[in-house]
Amino acid sequence: MKKRTKINNMRKVVILFFLAFSFLITSGVASAEYKAGDPNPDVSTSYVRGSDIDNIKKIIGEKTPDVIAKPVIAAVQAIEKFRIDMAEKSEGKFYNFIFSNPYVFYVIFFIIFVFVLRTIWRIIF
Repeated sequence: MKKRTKINNMRKVVILFFLAFSFLITSGVASAEYKAGDPNPDVSTSYVRGSDIDNIKKIIGEKTPDVIAKPVIAAVQAIEKFRIDMAEKSEGKFYNFIFSNPYVFYVIFFIIFVFVLRTIWRIIF
């Protein structure tokens, strides 16, 4: 009986990681699109080619239904906008490092997201 419970718990953890990881991948795509579309000539966009973004848009557009794609893209853009706005507002404060560095922000966001999903999972199941 304990072995079966451990297997079920492991499945739950794997599902949570897949959900969270897919969210982070989507946020990276939206972040690249946001930076590449920036009209500011001072910002280097050589790390993202326009054709790469067009290919990603085409793949997402063809393979993902609009019912799923639009809310996911809107959520990712809202989170990225929140991060950028908070980085600007927290300029000169000690927690500016969290918002100005996307890697740190998304690691912390991922940890919080996993805890929230785990709590929801426990409530439902």
